[in-house]
Amino acid sequence: MTETPPALPKTTLGRAALALLAGAVVGAVLTALAFAASAYLFPQSPEARSVGFDLGQAGVWGLIFLVMVLFWIAGLAVIGAPLWVLLHRLGHRARLHAMMLGALATGVSGYVLGVVAISPLPIAWFLTFALIGAATGELIRKIAYR
Repeated sequence: MTETPPALPKTTLGRAALALLAGAVVGAVLTALAFAASAYLFPQSPEARSVGFDLGQAGVWGLIFLVMVLFWIAGLAVIGAPLWVLLHRLGHRARLHAMMLGALATGVSGYVLGVVAISPLPIAWFLTFALIGAATGELIRKIAYR
């Protein structure tokens, strides 16, 4: 007797869109928190000084959050969603796949930003963004699939 393989999780276009929107907001929040932690822990870092981070200025953090939401929407639309569609069609819908896709795509983006920002430690940007991307990828998967 042959066993039937378990059914793959399914999604709808509406759930996928909601998941991507939630991913953009949560990714932006986590990124803004990472910048805040960096500014607090390393106030003399070139990154913190170049943009004039001041933890007491709510307007600056509101602007950073808004910019991060726009970056996350663009990144998910241009990179994340097409790669997700590819993995979905190939049947790779597990938590590990979502987290790996998020970590790699976001980590590479963070590394490129670190190099462009002339950071002395672009690998730190990679690792920070990879963690954020893994968490965001899992959130997107959890919302999208039933």
